[in-house]
Formats: sequence, C-alpha cells, structure tokens
Amino acid sequence: MKSEIFHIDKDDILKGLSGKGVKIGIIDSGIEASHDAFKDNNPIKGGVVVEYENDEAVIKDYKGYDQYGHGTACAGIIHSIAKDAELYSIQVLGNRLYGKVDVFLKGLEWAIENKMDIINLSLGTTNQTYSSNFYNLLDKAYYENITLVAADNNEPIPSIPSIFSSVISVEAIASDDKYEFYFRDSNCIEFLARGLYVKVPWVNNSYMTMLGNSFAAPHISGIVALLKEKNKNLSPFEIKSILKNISSNDSR
Repeated sequence: MKSEIFHIDKDDILKGLSGKGVKIGIIDSGIEASHDAFKDNNPIKGGVVVEYENDEAVIKDYKGYDQYGHGTACAGIIHSIAKDAELYSIQVLGNRLYGKVDVFLKGLEWAIENKMDIINLSLGTTNQTYSSNFYNLLDKAYYENITLVAADNNEPIPSIPSIFSSVISVEAIASDDKYEFYFRDSNCIEFLARGLYVKVPWVNNSYMTMLGNSFAAPHISGIVALLKEKNKNLSPFEIKSILKNISSNDSR
C-alpha cells in the first residue's frame, strides 16, 4: 500500500506535459523518419548508424531508415506519449534484429557523449563477459544525469543491461492504458508497463500489432520524458523514486 505522506498524483504531475526540449536516444534498428506516425511535428532530429568494419565499430551518418521495424515501433510509442520530445536514432541492429555487442557499446557511448536526456534500450545481451564494459558506460551515464530505460529479456535468461540497478528495467503487461505502469519490490526488473498486443508503426509506412518487453520500455521512456520536461535536473535516482510513487501500485 502506498504511504499517503509521500503520495503524488500521477495526473497532477504529468498534466499538460509533452516532453518538450527532452532528447531521447533510441538504440535499436533505426527509425523510419518518413513514417506518417511522425508527420505531425517531425520529432526525429538526427542520429547515427553504427557498423562493424575491419574488426571495429564505426560511426556513420543516419539516413532516416530502419533496418527491421523494431526501432520505429519504439519511437512511435515514445512519440505517442511525449509528442514534443526530440528523438535520435542510434542504429546498432541489422535486418535480422541482430548486432555485435561492440556495436551496441559504441552506440551507447555515442548517446552518452551527445548528452541524451534519456536512452531507450529495447535490446540487451546475455554475454556476461561484457558486464564491465556496460557497467563503466552505465556508471558514466548515471553521473551525467542520463536516465536509461531497458527492456527485460523476453527469455528467462538475465540480460545486460536490464539487470543493473542504475537503469530503469521494464517488463511487459497487458493494458489498454499507455500511462498505466506498476512497481514491484525485490526484483531487479522493477517496472511493469504496457507491452502486449500494442499497435505500433513499422517499416514501409505500415503498422503491426506486437508484444514483448521491448514495447514496454518505450512506454516508460515516454513518461520519463514528461518528468524531465518538468524538471531537467532530476537525477536517475529521483526519476525512479517518482515513478515508484506515481505507479498504479507500489507492489505487484
């Protein structure tokens, strides 16, 4: 049960907010910038493509394309909640929704160096040998006041970075309300948000109905963007605390 002393009303705190001025990096398969889902105010402000060449991750120019559809879906969910947030595509996944961990790390590094306010990570790796690499980058992001939102693995295998406490980790639940989310104690995946049978924009100006933890994370990223608009100086710890306090319950 929530403590009434610390209760904050969700409607009051989010009312009238649109994510204006908030920069969100979406590390994924790219974003189809020309999709009708983004035609109202052109929220896609730039980005990069990271490719693996000659045994190293190389940064290239973003051309407005999505290799698969997954990144466009995540961007569409965020845009539906925070319509004035600035979205940046950091493409690290290819046309099979697969990519090298070194490419993922390079994309994450770019997002941090280019001072995203929020980074949406609807991807991860189960390769624990990269734990220290991710830990160092996540630590840097945390102390630079960058909020990272990570999707849990859809399989029952721990994945990086969702298991780290410095990120806001999310798992999917069924809901018709994009603002509905829950907090649970004693679990490294602390938040539950809408992510099952969600209609999302896809490549070639199409739409798909999708399910998975990947689509729960951007719902939380969108809500975090509203909080960041209200107060840009909120730390990741403060963001997580506010989310807990405005969740539909304190335990599930």
